[in-house]
Amino acid sequence: MKTTRYLAFSVLPFLTLLLPYQAFGAPCVSVEVLNDLCVGTSFKADLDGCEDELIAIQRIRCTSDQVQMTLRGKISDYRVVLKNGAGAWGTTWKVDSEIEVPHRRSEKSMQKTQHERTPPPPATLLVPQPEPGNTGEPKVSSAITFQGYVDAYAEINFNRPSPASTGAQNNLRYYDNYANQISLQLAELTIKHIRKETAFVLDLDFGNFAELNTQTGALTPSGGPVFGASNEVTKHIGQAIFTYTPSKAPRWIFEIGKMPTHVGLELMKAKDNWNYTRSTLFGFGGPFWHTGAHVGYSLVPNQLNIGTYLYNGWGTTIDANFTPTYGLQLKWTPNERLTWIYNAISGPEQPLNTQLWKTVHESNISFTITPTLSFASDFLYGKEQQASGTDMIWFGAQVGLKWQTSPTYYVSPRIEFYRDPSGYTLGGTGQNLTTYTLTQSYLVSEGFEFRLEGRLDQSTLDTRFITRDGTSATQPTVLLGVLYTI
Repeated sequence: MKTTRYLAFSVLPFLTLLLPYQAFGAPCVSVEVLNDLCVGTSFKADLDGCEDELIAIQRIRCTSDQVQMTLRGKISDYRVVLKNGAGAWGTTWKVDSEIEVPHRRSEKSMQKTQHERTPPPPATLLVPQPEPGNTGEPKVSSAITFQGYVDAYAEINFNRPSPASTGAQNNLRYYDNYANQISLQLAELTIKHIRKETAFVLDLDFGNFAELNTQTGALTPSGGPVFGASNEVTKHIGQAIFTYTPSKAPRWIFEIGKMPTHVGLELMKAKDNWNYTRSTLFGFGGPFWHTGAHVGYSLVPNQLNIGTYLYNGWGTTIDANFTPTYGLQLKWTPNERLTWIYNAISGPEQPLNTQLWKTVHESNISFTITPTLSFASDFLYGKEQQASGTDMIWFGAQVGLKWQTSPTYYVSPRIEFYRDPSGYTLGGTGQNLTTYTLTQSYLVSEGFEFRLEGRLDQSTLDTRFITRDGTSATQPTVLLGVLYTI
């Protein structure tokens, strides 16, 4: 999670990089490896030996003989390395090293002595063993997994637009476009198949989410229809991506298929973002998805990656002018707290025209201030050439925070500014748009989440938002989202 990168940080976040790291002789963390998929549900961990309580498994990185993870506790964070003595993805894993990072202003500032620690039992990886008679190296078995996701919401628009004239839709919103009613946003089934070097993921999508993603002719940021944009078959395929990572060249990754865009801080689905509603930057500043290919290379493992993309266009399975759209991504992660990403996409998007190019530059930063407080920012600049010789431009920025006050509750404020001087992406007359969003999330039980969100959109145009009695420069809404992940 699709969080302005060029906005200045205060001095305080960078001072947190200097927090003391505490390492200990014997590990207090206990980790059990359940399968070989390298996802959060593949591991079971506890901090009983650390006199702490586990909140979440934050980050996981896997190689053939090593697993690196970060565990968030109520008092400290724990960076753990598991190693497999067999030198390959085998059956027995043990905690090899552990670093404790105390939370800021925590009373737990002294190292524990050796006698206060109880060594954890060895972690065990449960994978099928080689067939009898096979003396070769044990391989990671292929695995097929199924996941489900349901997203529904009810939203009140205090402007009370008339259903007869507007269909009760919010203005300048993308996925939460229906107001004053209950909406089934998305029902999704995800199928994954993973082998040692290859993987395939397929999302089958149904609901308003799928309908909106296929209506590129009506909702494209450039305005006007997109030639051959979609059909009734592909609209239910949220993504279908084949991935190949050579075991002899693990720094490379190759992907092909229908995939979410690489541009932007936010992602398409609400569950992958801090807020329920998507920002104006995401909804109108850039693309959502593509059909194409991706080649990535890790310049510095786990720190610096580069990705190149070749797409058919913006939100279409068939190219509108048979000229590719090109993409670039640079991702720098100097440590586990800071991530900086620069994205670019450029190509001709107007039907049957290869001369007029659309280009978007976007950059975002995510920074963990403390284990319970995170900061994110995003900046986007777009331009599209016109036959008249006058380029259309749009740009914007946003900043957001996430404060995880407990394992089941967080609050996330977001402020954004978006300028469209020609009305090219937002429609109509040129305007500036400022939005204020406050999201509260409550995890009712595992996989079941409520999000209560208030949002205010404010335009420099007095006639931008439709009300029951006319128009307004503002649009206040309150939304309750229900998210369920299987």
